[in-house]
Amino acid sequence: MLLTSCAHNPKTKTALGWKKIGSYPYLGANSVHRYEYPNGLKLLVLEDHSAPVFTYHTWFNVGSKDEQPGLTGLAHLFEHMMFKATKNYPDGHFDRTLERAGSEMTNAFTSRDYTAYVQSMPNEHLELLVKLESDRIVNLIVDDQALNKEREVVQNERRFRNENNPDGKLYESIFTLAFKKHSYRWPVIGYAEDLERAKSAECYEFYKRFYAPNNATIVVVGDVVPDDVAEVILKHYGHLTPTEIKRHKSPVEPPQIAERTQTLRQKIQVEKLVVGYHIPPVTHPDTAALGVLRSVLATGKSSRLHRKLVDAGIASEISVDDGESRDPGLMVFFVTLQKGRSAKRALKIIDQEIKAIQKSGVTQIEIDRAVAQNRFSLIDFQASLHYRAMFLGYYESIAGDFKKGVELVNSYKTIRSKDVSRMAMQYLQPTQRSVVYGVPQ
Repeated sequence: MLLTSCAHNPKTKTALGWKKIGSYPYLGANSVHRYEYPNGLKLLVLEDHSAPVFTYHTWFNVGSKDEQPGLTGLAHLFEHMMFKATKNYPDGHFDRTLERAGSEMTNAFTSRDYTAYVQSMPNEHLELLVKLESDRIVNLIVDDQALNKEREVVQNERRFRNENNPDGKLYESIFTLAFKKHSYRWPVIGYAEDLERAKSAECYEFYKRFYAPNNATIVVVGDVVPDDVAEVILKHYGHLTPTEIKRHKSPVEPPQIAERTQTLRQKIQVEKLVVGYHIPPVTHPDTAALGVLRSVLATGKSSRLHRKLVDAGIASEISVDDGESRDPGLMVFFVTLQKGRSAKRALKIIDQEIKAIQKSGVTQIEIDRAVAQNRFSLIDFQASLHYRAMFLGYYESIAGDFKKGVELVNSYKTIRSKDVSRMAMQYLQPTQRSVVYGVPQ
C-alpha cells in the first residue's frame, strides 16, 4: 500500500513531552507528521510554505450520536457555547482577539460523529491561537446565564433550519424513519423539547466528559515547522489532564426488512422525494464501490438519474448524500420535482435505473467518470489549506486514521462493473429503504 512510514526513527522529545509517531505520504510529495502526547492528545501537521498562513482545526470525538434520549442537541449546543466566556477570558474575547490578529475563518460544525473548530490565520499568531484553544477545552463557563443565551440562539436556528424549512424537515424525517434503535435517528441539532429542558449541570457534565485532550485531534496545515508546532502544543496543552471517556454505546440498528414510507404535507409548490438506503460504515471494504455507484446514479449532469429526471423535465434537481459515517449510515437521494410531476413517478424511475445496474452493471466510461469525479473533488480540495485539514480531521475522526481516507481514494481505481452491480444488489433493495414524500398542502 502507498501509505507506509518514511525511513526515519520516531523520537520522543522528553519523558513527559510529545512523541513523533511518524511521517506519512499524503497525495504526492507532501507528508503528514503525526504526534501523540502523554495525556492522549493527537496532532497532525502538514507543511505548505506557499503563503505565510496556517489553518488550525480541533476535532473532538463527540457528536449527536453520543447523546441520550431526552438530552439531544448537546453536541451542537457546545458548538455555540465554546465561543463564550471562560474562567480566564470574558465573553467575546476569543472572537475579538482572533479578528484583530487577522483570522480569516473562525467557525465550527457538528455532525453525528464529531465536532470541529476551525481557524485560518497569519503564521506569526500560532501561539496566540493555541493558548486560546487550550484554555476553552477546560475553562469554559457553563452556567444558567450562558446556557439560556445560547439555548435561545439554537432554538431559533432549529426553527429556521428544520421546523420552518421543508427540506430540513424532510431530511430530519428520513433518519427518524430509517433508524429505530441507533442514535443516528435524532437530528444533530436535537429536538426542541430536549433543548428546552436541558439544565446547566447536565451540559457541564457533557462538556467535562467529552472536551478533554484524550478525545481530541489537532490538525495544522500551512507555513509551519512540524516539530515547532509540537512544542507549542506541548507548552499549552501538555498540562491538561485526560478524562475517562464514559461513552454510551449506541444500540445496534436491526436489519430493515420492509420498506418504510411517510408523507409530509408542507407549504411547498412542488412535490419532493427523499429516499434513504442503509449502507455500512466508512471503514467497510464496500465503501469505494458504493461511492462509484452513488456517482453513476446521481452525481453530476452526466449521471443516470440526472438524465432520466432532470433532463427529462420530471425533476428540477437531484442530489445524493454519500452517507459516510463511523457507524452504518444512510445513502440519501433527494429529488425536487417539477410542477405537476409526481414523487412516486420519480421513485419508479430510480427503481428502474437501480434494477438496470443490478442486472447489467455499468459501463467502463461511467466508472472512469465516477473515479475522476471523486479524485477531482479531492484534488480540488488541495487548493485550500482549510480543505486539506478537513480531509485529515474528517477521516481521522470517522475512520480512526486519516490514512484510511487516502486508501479509500486510491481504491477507487480498482473498482469494476461487477463491483458496482453487487453494491446495487446488496444495498439498494426496496425492502432496505425508507421513503419520505413531501407534498403540497
